Amino acid sequence: MPDPLRIACYCINLPASTDRRAALEKRAAAQGLAVRFVEGVEGTEADPATFGVKISEGTWAYRGYRLPPGQFGILLSHRRALDAFLADASASHAVILEDDAIPCDGLVERLHSLVRLVDGWDVIRIESRHRLNPWLTRAELPTGEKVVVSWKGDTGATANLYTREGARKVRATLDHLVLPYDVHLATARCWNLRVAEVQPPLVREDQVPSTNTRGPDPNRRHRRRTIFRLIGQSSWALYRRARALVTYLGLRIGKDPGHPPAAVG
Repeated sequence: MPDPLRIACYCINLPASTDRRAALEKRAAAQGLAVRFVEGVEGTEADPATFGVKISEGTWAYRGYRLPPGQFGILLSHRRALDAFLADASASHAVILEDDAIPCDGLVERLHSLVRLVDGWDVIRIESRHRLNPWLTRAELPTGEKVVVSWKGDTGATANLYTREGARKVRATLDHLVLPYDVHLATARCWNLRVAEVQPPLVREDQVPSTNTRGPDPNRRHRRRTIFRLIGQSSWALYRRARALVTYLGLRIGKDPGHPPAAVG
């Protein structure tokens, strides 16, 4: 039986990025955060078939987009970290970091406040790219941060807090590749994942070049889009925005379709 207040912490790190690992270890130690490192996957050297991943060429053609090798590596790395968490039956929650994460002071205490005060969610994004999206506040931490549900999903995957059930839901979707991992989470409402955000975020991203986005851009050859491809892309974007807006309006009038309830306790 998992300890309801035990939060595991995993950090994705490419074997060659020893400097990033050392920097993250130092930051984590300063916050009293016990980090387990997960070996990242170098996307330019990875073969999807080797990892048992199915690639939807039809969907890519429909959207006019092909997943770059670096994004493929990022997705596989997060999949590996989720597997590590799900294999550890002792923890009820997990934070998954990328190795450029900079945690705020008092991160451990804030994480335990999130677990105690907020219920009914799958993933809480504790690092996010703040955009001027309307949001609905669902809880407030003792330290002043707000737990919010934004009407439009945010991007970024530097730091997320997962419940065990949330990790299972996300992991079940990662054997079929279409979108970059952070964009995949941003469309979570389309596949019934309950996502909230913390504002202001508890973790920020270090402004250093990515170590897993090298290699040729597979989209460069496909820039000339046909009218049918543009129609497909526009229709998909309109569908996502309409669904997000309906969800947000439902929250505003009290019809909560599976999103985090107000704070308890």
